[in-house]
Amino acid sequence: MLLGDIGNRLDISDNEQRIAQIQRDQRQKYSAKSSKDKSQDEAIAALRADVSQLELALGTMATLLISKGVVTTDELGRLVEVIESGDGEAS
Repeated sequence: MLLGDIGNRLDISDNEQRIAQIQRDQRQKYSAKSSKDKSQDEAIAALRADVSQLELALGTMATLLISKGVVTTDELGRLVEVIESGDGEAS
């Protein structure tokens, strides 16, 4: 009976160690995923800032071209429609 108790205790100890290892592995995976998510969030924020700057520059350039008479508001409007439609065909 004593040997059975010792054997059971060893089995329990082995299982506790396996559980602890699984928990460590899960924490490590979560930490790696969290780090990746954070770097992706930072990259997305940087891209959004770039897009905002490009939109501002494009708006300024459009205003300048119209004010200099290089392009009319209607021509620019048609170009914007073509760009937004995504077909790439200017009429």
